[in-house]
Amino acid sequence: MFELRLSDPVMAVIEYPDVARVTILDPEDESQIFFSDSEYRVSEDIGEILIPIKRIGDVSDETMVICSTVQGRW
Repeated sequence: MFELRLSDPVMAVIEYPDVARVTILDPEDESQIFFSDSEYRVSEDIGEILIPIKRIGDVSDETMVICSTVQGRW
């Protein structure tokens, strides 16, 4: 983000607003979150599994991901 400010006019008068704020949006650089693989298989008695989540793109802002499980049949 940056600001443009009008100043030192020649044969003119500066009126309000004399400042413009410019934000450059780059949707191609937005943060993307995804699983490393699309399928994981574990033994029923494993007790716990850690599944990596990858993040690419703009990682300068904080992001939150909520994950949950649903009982079902495959």
